[in-house]
Amino acid sequence: ENIWKAAYILHADRIGHGLTLPERPNLAPKFRFRRICVELCPTSNLEVVGYADPADPASRDRGLYPLRGLLDLGIPVALCTDNPGISRTELAAEFVTASRLVAGLTLWEALGILKAGFLHAFLLPNVRDELVREVDVELFRMLSAGLPPS
Repeated sequence: ENIWKAAYILHADRIGHGLTLPERPNLAPKFRFRRICVELCPTSNLEVVGYADPADPASRDRGLYPLRGLLDLGIPVALCTDNPGISRTELAAEFVTASRLVAGLTLWEALGILKAGFLHAFLLPNVRDELVREVDVELFRMLSAGLPPS
């Protein structure tokens, strides 16, 4: 219900912790059409909600992390650290955690998630657009040189 209100009443462009969105397929077209970004914080989500984690056999009965479902629905996703002081994490570690939780996360999907973070950043449009341009140039340079993004 809160996700619905944020999208339809408040006209949000970015939703924090939209973990249940894949369970509500009636909302997906609105998110896809308006390019509403969902931010996920894998470490915090594991600590607070709990999901199946291949690194923790005792968690196998828990639900699947919703990142794959969001990507399959065509929803833009950005990874965030939530509260790095509490979760003791950084953005690179969030990508590692997300790739562990979502078997088969591709390099292109990871790059799309990275770019979504820039595209949906809380910045003035001209600042955000310049940053996105710089990211595109750097990624093109690295990929053209055959270097994996680090």
